[in-house]
Amino acid sequence: AVVSTQSGHYGRDANKALLDTGAPSTVCGEEWFNVFLESLTPSERQEIAEVNSKKTFRFGDGKSVTTNVMKIIPIRLCGQDMLLKTYVIKNSIPLLLSGDAMEKMKCIINLMSMKFIIGEGEQELIKTDSGHVAVAIGRGELQEDCKKDTCRDCQRIYMLLPSDKSSKERAKHLHRYFAHASSGKIGDVVMKSTLTDKK
Repeated sequence: AVVSTQSGHYGRDANKALLDTGAPSTVCGEEWFNVFLESLTPSERQEIAEVNSKKTFRFGDGKSVTTNVMKIIPIRLCGQDMLLKTYVIKNSIPLLLSGDAMEKMKCIINLMSMKFIIGEGEQELIKTDSGHVAVAIGRGELQEDCKKDTCRDCQRIYMLLPSDKSSKERAKHLHRYFAHASSGKIGDVVMKSTLTDKK
């Protein structure tokens, strides 16, 4: 399989999938996967499975990389929690979402409105610094206009803020949970939530 490649800037590419319609298989680098793993809750980590499956990828520089590791990871797209199969290789690339995977999701990519659509759900497309188009896939992404007391994301954040942890420990956990996001972004997420304890 010939796929595109991009050096990993994990602060920007963390918990995002670059749309690669020309790639027949979804693939990510080990570094991207490790950052993604850190952002998961303990229960989400239990959803991860590993399958022995050998595949060789060839990149734009002509070099080939073979892997025997396929991971099944928990993601969220267009408001739907789902599992995604991805090969993991020893290479510094973000997650490249294959055309085959998107076809199975029955997704629509609307570049005019910059929307990624599955069924009746949709979310914003993200244009990267390199000009690629990506989507956020982390389940820890908070909805912009969250006002509901029953919001799953608010409940998830609350679980990450136990009172028996020090401020430093809580900050470190949130930083990893939101895929090494900036302090400003994490602060905005917490303040927009319906949590009572926002210190």
